Amino acid sequence: MSGATARILVVDSDPLVCELVGRLFREELGADVKHALTGRHGEDLIKTRRFDLILIDTVLPAVSGIELVKLAANQDTPVLLISGHPDIWDEFERFNFPLLRKPFVLKTLLTEAITIMRDAGENLRHVRA
Repeated sequence: MSGATARILVVDSDPLVCELVGRLFREELGADVKHALTGRHGEDLIKTRRFDLILIDTVLPAVSGIELVKLAANQDTPVLLISGHPDIWDEFERFNFPLLRKPFVLKTLLTEAITIMRDAGENLRHVRA
């Protein structure tokens, strides 16, 4: 990133989450934020654009969050999973995927996002493992 405008994609089926998270990144980081409400739309954006960070809900219509994680990792794009489904939290944490549990505090999300973008190589090692 180094001084450039951060490009962030938020993939979540909840429009309110996309709106709030997008506003947070625009206001706090001056980021260029795109959002997708389905896994398929997220997949299309990942394939056609470059992002500095992708936030991906674990449960999405059409294409799963885990499929999007794999696609993002293959494009060297760091990810942060977000999930409000306690039944799958342990599964993702067992594989050491970066995961933020819903509901989350926006300040925590911002801190995690900044850390992941700063340490992109470390994030990609976890996601690819």
